[in-house]
Amino acid sequence: MEIQREEISNKKVIISLAGVIDLNNYQILKKELTDLCEKEYNEIIADFTDVKGIHNIGVSQLIVFQKKMKDKDCKLIIKNLKNENVKDKFKAMNLDKVICIEY
Repeated sequence: MEIQREEISNKKVIISLAGVIDLNNYQILKKELTDLCEKEYNEIIADFTDVKGIHNIGVSQLIVFQKKMKDKDCKLIIKNLKNENVKDKFKAMNLDKVICIEY
């Protein structure tokens, strides 16, 4: 998995994820999300255009991060879900009830 960060403003950032988020690399996602949570962003957009798959550990990191963001009155948005397996997994888990997902 690869992550690229693009700061849109001092209140908004986009992280572009690529590859598969799994047990071997979820710590990279966790570190990136933790770093972003410590900053004063109001909106964090996770671009899933190039995500090929996500294991449950990756989903759990997104949920934990969403809770931290909500506690800080900030918003996490997942955009550009292109991979059908990832879409199906998110829908089956009702993740859109917890995290703002723009299909």
